[in-house]
Order: sequence, then C-alpha cells, then structure tokens
Amino acid sequence: MQKLTILFFSILFLIACGQNKSGYLSMDAIQFNQKLENTKNVQLIDVRTPEEYANSKIGDALNLNYYDADFEAQLKKLDKDKPLFVYCKSGGRSSGAVSKLLDLGFREVYELEGGIMAWERAKLQTKSNTKKNEKDVFKSNTLNEILSENQKVIVNFYASWCIPCKRMKPFMDELEKEHPNVKIIRIDIDQAKALATELKVENIPTVMFYEKNSLKERKNSEMTKSEIENWIRKY
Repeated sequence: MQKLTILFFSILFLIACGQNKSGYLSMDAIQFNQKLENTKNVQLIDVRTPEEYANSKIGDALNLNYYDADFEAQLKKLDKDKPLFVYCKSGGRSSGAVSKLLDLGFREVYELEGGIMAWERAKLQTKSNTKKNEKDVFKSNTLNEILSENQKVIVNFYASWCIPCKRMKPFMDELEKEHPNVKIIRIDIDQAKALATELKVENIPTVMFYEKNSLKERKNSEMTKSEIENWIRKY
C-alpha cells in the first residue's frame, strides 16, 4: 500500500513538472486581466483580423492576423523569453496560435479563455482604434419586432471572419427561398454586441429557432442545412 501511495504521488509530481515545462496557461477574463497588470515586459497579441482589431482591442495589443500567410513568421519576431499574452474573438484562433507559439519555443504563454467576447462579458475595458460610431446596428427591440410579426424565425449570429459561418451562408440563403413562411435573419455579432450579451451568445455561429415568439431550439456551433430543415419540419 505504501509503495502504491509513493508511486501515485510520483506520477502526480511528474505530471505537474510536465505542465510547468509547457509554459502555457489558459485563464478566464478576470485572471487574464490580473496577470496582465502584474506582469512586467508583457507582449500582448490580438490574432483577429485587422477589421475586428479596428473595432476594439485590449490595452495596447499588437495585431497579428491569424489568417495571414506569414503569421508564423510574424510570431518568430517576438521575444521568446518574455511573457506572451494572446487572445482572439472567442478562443478558436488563439488556441491555434498557442500551438504554434509552443512549437516555436516560447517559454511563457497565457491565453484568454473565451477571447475578447469573454473579456467584454466580464465588463472589462477595451479600446477602439478608430473614431467611427460603434453603436450597435442591430438592437434588441429590432429582434423583438421581427419575432412578434413572424410565426417562425431563425436567428443566425455570425461574423465576417468566421470560417464555419461562411460555410453556412450559401444554404442559409437557400433556406430563405425554399421556406418563405420562415423568417431568417443573420446578425453580425460585431454589430450587435449588446444583443449578443443579452442572449448569451458566447460562440459563433449560433443558431436559434423561434416559434410564436418562443425559443424552441438553439445550437451554439456550426449546423448543416438538414439539421435546420429538421427544426422547420418539427414546428
């Protein structure tokens, strides 16, 4: 029994050492913010598109577009020996960036879990790089009007940079033509931040099906045309 106990704690020790050596930690918005404030020589990178970055950013983050062909080459220009903090919109691209950073030998990497969406939900401050009006285009009262005027409504939250959203767009357009009794609205999450927060949209794409102003179905990930057609037939 004593030998088993020693073996158990030895394994735990080795696992812990391995985790420390990785130099990577995923943190929620509050933890990420506190770590940023208490760390010296910080390198903070935003791996979203320039359009997203222009709309809002965290602190003085440097924009390195994850989709750029030379993204990895840009990462190599950063200092591997200084703490590096990384975020994106909701966590997908930053996760990919972390893999590349660790492969490149960065010693200390911190990722914002849930991306800038989680940061904003935590009511932490962001900065704007432009002087344009950033008021939401699509608001809660607009959605309420649509729901009250239509028996069946499909709401699809998307983003211009979201690859799964782009895959869904062609058949969403088809569904609108094939089912004229169903109102389909696609909402750019960057133009409806308050509404997205109200509806707790934390991932994109997100699709919601309403009947008679009542939410019947919801999926917080990519869908197929047949899945949405099943909803339509069901109700």
